[in-house]
Amino acid sequence: MKQLINTLQILSGGDIQLECGLRLSHPKLEDIKDVGEDVYNSFITTFCADPYDLMIFLYKYEINYEDLNEFDLFNLLFSSFYYSEDTSFRYLVGKFFKLRGILRKTEFGNSFQYVDIITNKSIITPSNFHEIKLILREITGYVKKPEETFVNKTTKEMYILDIIETAEMDDKNGVRDENSITLADLVGGVVLSTAYKYSEVWDLYLYQFHSCTRMLLRREEYSHIMVGIYSGNIDAKKISKDKIFWLHK
Repeated sequence: MKQLINTLQILSGGDIQLECGLRLSHPKLEDIKDVGEDVYNSFITTFCADPYDLMIFLYKYEINYEDLNEFDLFNLLFSSFYYSEDTSFRYLVGKFFKLRGILRKTEFGNSFQYVDIITNKSIITPSNFHEIKLILREITGYVKKPEETFVNKTTKEMYILDIIETAEMDDKNGVRDENSITLADLVGGVVLSTAYKYSEVWDLYLYQFHSCTRMLLRREEYSHIMVGIYSGNIDAKKISKDKIFWLHK
């Protein structure tokens, strides 16, 4: 994108005007509650993930993540979710893109585009997808994982197989990631740490909600660091200013 993302505009909860002319709507937490967290996670993965992020998933289907660009990955995921019998994913897409009907997949040069069957307007195309992706990452609080660098293909494959083996062992032994945080956890954290009640938090727009949860997590990290500094277990000179000033993003 040429222009910076206007986070104040997104924070207000209003529609977001993209450079390509498309307007993205901004759902509330209520809309996510209606479809459930699994569908919401599928939406985030489909629109926000890079091929590297799904390296393990793609490997299991004998697809090298380096052979895909971001729109290739989107096509692969979007078709399987959007055109399934379950309408929850379509409902969520309709909320973000203000669709009254559904999207049909049509040829677009050597790729595809998705067209609103009622307005006959191109909604998602290879040329505007990256801009859509950046905005949705901002709204949903998606965090891009840092990429590993591999010396060669053998090193990369060993890395992938090690992750798969560990995951399979954990699954076999019933081990779950205790550090994983669900939306329900975050909702509880917002209610516990702010003036919002459970009956009120659902009216928050997504960016408002995620902005709040990010702030709470940073403040919690700041508190732990301060305890470590005051107790003498952490050298304050070795802590970056971003960690100490918790308002930083």
